[in-house]
Order: sequence, then structure tokens, then C-alpha cells
Amino acid sequence: MSYLTQLKTFVEVYRCKNITKAAANLGLSQPSVTSHIQAMEAVVGKSLFERKARGVTPTAAAHDLALQVSGHIDILEQKIMSIRARSDAAHGTVNIAGPAEYISSVSGPQIANLLQSGNVNLVLHIGNKVRIFDALQSGTADIAIAASAPDPALFDSLVLDKEKLILVMNRLHGREIKDSAITADYSQATMSLLMMKSCL
Repeated sequence: MSYLTQLKTFVEVYRCKNITKAAANLGLSQPSVTSHIQAMEAVVGKSLFERKARGVTPTAAAHDLALQVSGHIDILEQKIMSIRARSDAAHGTVNIAGPAEYISSVSGPQIANLLQSGNVNLVLHIGNKVRIFDALQSGTADIAIAASAPDPALFDSLVLDKEKLILVMNRLHGREIKDSAITADYSQATMSLLMMKSCL
């Protein structure tokens, strides 16, 4: 049989040294508190308190029992309070898939804010387009960040950001097209020509 409720009552009476005050702190009636103390005295086989005109005085057995259980009762109370505090907050594990570069350089601050709540665990799944969408489809990832739009028949999506592309090449080839207008057609033809030159 569990005596957790009676032990909690005992610890409160032990600390208050007054049954009426302990009953008020616990939200119990005075007869209930007295009944809990009597139950604990029956369990340990010894008197726990001496009744006085203005409260109670713990016996040696009460001091011993309080030493053994009060810390554990406090830890249990803290655990319950922690669960109550988290009950309305987001908690659990979120699996996010995405490209390493974007997650580390752009999404990092947002992810850090989420972690500061202390209630959410994050698991990151890094990979290319194929791995990202595979993780979503298999259920490995809850959400994903991708550089390309998903199939709308399979996933809902929202545009978070726009990518800026920069043309980069070595200085020799750069000088050749330095003052030219860069269009899609020109770029394709020029890149093909430059690649051919590089292979010669």
C-alpha cells in the first residue's frame, strides 16, 4: 500500500509543528490531517508527535522519519510543479530536415529561440533535396526547409526566403566578360565557351 499522501501530510505537520496550520497549507480538514498522522504512526509503530496546547512537538521517531523522506517528498512536488508549468507550453521532439548551410547560417537563431524554452527537443536531418523530401514522406521529419518547391499534391508549403545567386569565376575568365551584359542566353553561351577554353 502507498502512503505517499500520508507522508506528505506528515512532512507538512513536522515543518509547521501545528496540525491546524498544516491542514490549511494542504487544503485538508483538520480531522483528515489527524487521520493521516495516525496512519503513519500505525505504519512505523511509534508515536510521531506529542500533542501540546499550541501545536505538536516531533518525537525522535518523527525526526528520523522526516530525515528519511522529506527530501524525496520535495523532489516529487517539484516534478509535479514542473509538469503543471509545462502543460500548456509546446513540448516534445521536433524533427527538422533541411540543407546544412541554410539551417546553420539562417535558421540557427530561430532554432536557438525554440530550444530556450527548455520544453522542445530538436533533431536535425541534414541532406540534399532527395533526402529532405524522403524524410518528409517517410515521416522521419515533421517539417522541412527546402530550396525547391514540393509537390503540392503531397505537401503544404510556405515561402520563407528567397535565394540570391552570385556568378563566381576565376579572374582570367572574369576579365573576358567584365563589361558584358549578362542575360540567361548570354550566360549559357559564355559559360559553354569558357568551359571549352578551360579544357583546352
